Parts: sequence; structure tokens; C-alpha cells
Amino acid sequence: MTWTDEEIKQLEAASTIQNKPFGPDKAAFTEDNPVWEVVVDGRLYTRGGNGTASRWYVNGTKNGGHIRLGNQEYAVDYRAVSDPAEVQAVTDAYQARATSAILTW
Repeated sequence: MTWTDEEIKQLEAASTIQNKPFGPDKAAFTEDNPVWEVVVDGRLYTRGGNGTASRWYVNGTKNGGHIRLGNQEYAVDYRAVSDPAEVQAVTDAYQARATSAILTW
């Protein structure tokens, strides 16, 4: 998915997004929970607390789903990231976000 500049600004400003992966029937959501996200090079990333064993990760990568940001809902494809440079960029973005959150509380 390609995000507009306005959507990127909203994603970067959001404290969380609602994560809504589909179940096996690809019609009903298995979860609707808030998650931290980061934007790197115009792409949205999120991580499961239990890594690839997270239920939403398993269902999302198999079945797709939606995210909700504010009052807008978006259909998304969940894709695993394996490129080491991309993983590092996302890790760095998460660490910067965590440091920022700690400093602003």
C-alpha cells in the first residue's frame, strides 16, 4: 500500500494503531488491539510482542486484515521482513520511539 503524505504524518503522530488481522475465514477479525507502529521510508511497520508466534502475526500474514487510524480503516497486507538492513532500520525506529516516550513521560 502506498500512503499519502497526510496519512504518513498521522501514522507518525499516532501513539498506536488498531491492529485487526483476519481469521482463517478472511471475513471476521481475530483481534482488534492497539499496537505501536513505526514508519520507515514511507512504509508502516509493527511487531508482535511474541515475535512470529504472535497470533495476530500468524493470522495477518496468512489472511491479511485491516488497521484503523483514528476514524479511518485501511486494508493492509501483512508481510514478514527478512532483509537485515530493513530489520535494523525498523529496530532503530522502535528504539528511537521508545527513548522518546520515556523522555516525554
